[in-house]
Amino acid sequence: MLKLIFTGVGGQGIITAGVVLAEAAVVAEGRYATQSQSYGAEARGGLTRTDVILSDSEVLYPKIEQTHVLAALHQRGYNAHAATLRPGGVLVYDEDQVHPGPKADARCVPLPLLQAGRGANIALLGVLCELIGAVSCDSIRSVLDERYGAGSPNHEAFDLGIAMVRSGHFGPMPFGRSA
Repeated sequence: MLKLIFTGVGGQGIITAGVVLAEAAVVAEGRYATQSQSYGAEARGGLTRTDVILSDSEVLYPKIEQTHVLAALHQRGYNAHAATLRPGGVLVYDEDQVHPGPKADARCVPLPLLQAGRGANIALLGVLCELIGAVSCDSIRSVLDERYGAGSPNHEAFDLGIAMVRSGHFGPMPFGRSA
């Protein structure tokens, strides 16, 4: 079972990223997944969070109290949810917007995610596929095709996320299908 929390502010596509990830696991891979979300009352700029649990067996409790992976695109989101990250977990964050500080007990992966512009959320999915194997890259691509069309800019953003990981020389992460 793999537990992930994505956080940021409204308008960054955090919730869409969670929905696409869960859909890829369920529809494309036949696995089990839950996805839940919370967001502030503001239309844009309010705190957002999506929780995704991926599993090869039924998920009995959809709430995440400790996460294996925390992905943060904004400092406020990181501040609000940093305590949910398990010791030794994986912290993926936008290197320009989030500053975790020296006490982060995690494998830290700073990336220029927001340089992908409106596709930062989809670039994040590319990062997660390449970095930890949350789902296969082909599964995400099939969901992107279904939702947005084969030639959409989301495919470029997804590939950019994969390229960010490949160019960063990050070692193997402790999670994936077998975790």
